[in-house]
Amino acid sequence: MSSQGALGPSPSLARRVPAPPVDDRDRARVLSYELYECAQTGQCEGRILELLAYARSEGWAEVECMLDHALLALHDFAPSELHHLQTMTEAAERSTDEALVAAAMATRAMIPGAGGERGLHRAVALLDEAGGTPVHRPLAYMVCSRGYHRRGLWEL
Repeated sequence: MSSQGALGPSPSLARRVPAPPVDDRDRARVLSYELYECAQTGQCEGRILELLAYARSEGWAEVECMLDHALLALHDFAPSELHHLQTMTEAAERSTDEALVAAAMATRAMIPGAGGERGLHRAVALLDEAGGTPVHRPLAYMVCSRGYHRRGLWEL
């Protein structure tokens, strides 16, 4: 007798399989995405900076990367905020997640005067070849698309 129903595992099987544990780092990852969204629509710089300081103290590079990106978005990727791009790039490299590295490369293309068109193309190639983790890959592709749009290269 199969425990697989027409719509997936049976409810009785789902009750027997425990959910994976969620720790502070997992919660911080989720919150970093929520704060990234908030940075595009509201005033949350204090909360971003608070979590960023905590993530740095814990060595959570992927959370640092997301929060630096959120700070750049909060300031509309202004050239005056290049220090956040530098720390985002360093955190992405420490994370060893190819999707975050690609997002950092593509972010450079979004900042006027920061260069980055070549990095934008490399970011897409990196995503196509290595991919990175599934949770960060959609963000990286979105950042690439915004980079192409900001540079007027959307047709490519």
